[in-house]
Amino acid sequence: MDWNKIKAEYVAGGTSYRKLAAKYGVPFSNLKNIAIKEQWTQLREQAKNRTTTKLVDNIGKMNAKIDDKYYKLVDML
Repeated sequence: MDWNKIKAEYVAGGTSYRKLAAKYGVPFSNLKNIAIKEQWTQLREQAKNRTTTKLVDNIGKMNAKIDDKYYKLVDML
């Protein structure tokens, strides 16, 4: 069984332990025990936080570019 593949799918989000157990044909209790031992939930939360931080950073950069263009346009007028 490719537990790393299952773990990666869980950490990426959008699915539950039960759905993964059914999809890969493994006992739910086995999957849950491995997930708890390897802290999949915490890994998912960390991945989510990194994504959110990156998104906020990108929005800030886009806003700075828009402000720069706005002020250049005002200066031209």
